[in-house]
Amino acid sequence: MSTALITGEGRFSYAHLTKPQPGMNGGAAKYRVTLLIPKSDTDTYNALKAAMDEAINTGISSKWNGKRPKLLKNSPLQDGDGVKESNGEEFGPECKGCWVLRASCDEDKKPVGYKQVGKRAIPLEPSEIYSGMYGKLKVHFYPYSSSGNNGISCSLDGYLKTKDGEAFGGGAPATAADFGLEDGSADFMPADDLGDL
Repeated sequence: MSTALITGEGRFSYAHLTKPQPGMNGGAAKYRVTLLIPKSDTDTYNALKAAMDEAINTGISSKWNGKRPKLLKNSPLQDGDGVKESNGEEFGPECKGCWVLRASCDEDKKPVGYKQVGKRAIPLEPSEIYSGMYGKLKVHFYPYSSSGNNGISCSLDGYLKTKDGEAFGGGAPATAADFGLEDGSADFMPADDLGDL
């Protein structure tokens, strides 16, 4: 069993993917994203739970002296219809009906983001990345033990943007449709492919 997987499609929230963001209370700066996964996607949920269970098994043998801790702090996967483990507050309305997956990585391990053009993966431009877009994450889980706190963290390895969505708080990049045009980028030929005209 692996602790790594690629999720199904969800909606990106708190997408700090172009520049690392400082943690709470002076914590280390990291690239971060929250993926809102519809509860109808039971395949992704089951795969996430299995990967987390495997990370717990790893923690029992490598971090927690052969025993599962009674309390694992701040699960990276939470119920958007419930309350946040960190402060007991309700999740925002955009989280309703979803599983909320938080993933991050250190600032020296910037994740690569892609979009699909035909059968090719093209790196995303910073202007194409925003909270509200849809996509998939490549993640892996690992156990930690720090200052008496034990838990499982979710590491962000990369991501694929699958489609645009309404930006949270506005600010989505302009699309061809905004100007009443069709998107012809998939038909665009780079200059070195033009041949003799």
